[in-house]
Amino acid sequence: SSSSSSSALDGMAEAIQKGAHLPSLDDRIKVALECPCVKPLRDTSCRDEFDAALTCFMKADEETRASDCADKFVELHQCMVKHSEEFQEFAEELVKHRNVEGPAQV
Repeated sequence: SSSSSSSALDGMAEAIQKGAHLPSLDDRIKVALECPCVKPLRDTSCRDEFDAALTCFMKADEETRASDCADKFVELHQCMVKHSEEFQEFAEELVKHRNVEGPAQV
């Protein structure tokens, strides 16, 4: 299912917004990586892959980031699949966190 990876991306979007007001890109990346919204992702075996994907995404030009960072996101996704047992919990956390009603779509 893609439900856990799409919610992971919501966390990333929130993280990127967090530091958007900062003039320095390095500071924006630092704030994004420190955002509690991505902590569950960074507390997994895929921390390095996640950091690389987020950093790439934030450094890339908006026009080209999808292609520039595709490899990093593929690596992140492969890592999440490889360690899916860790992300089971992550997906459940997100569901609880959001107070979604009804069964989670897995």
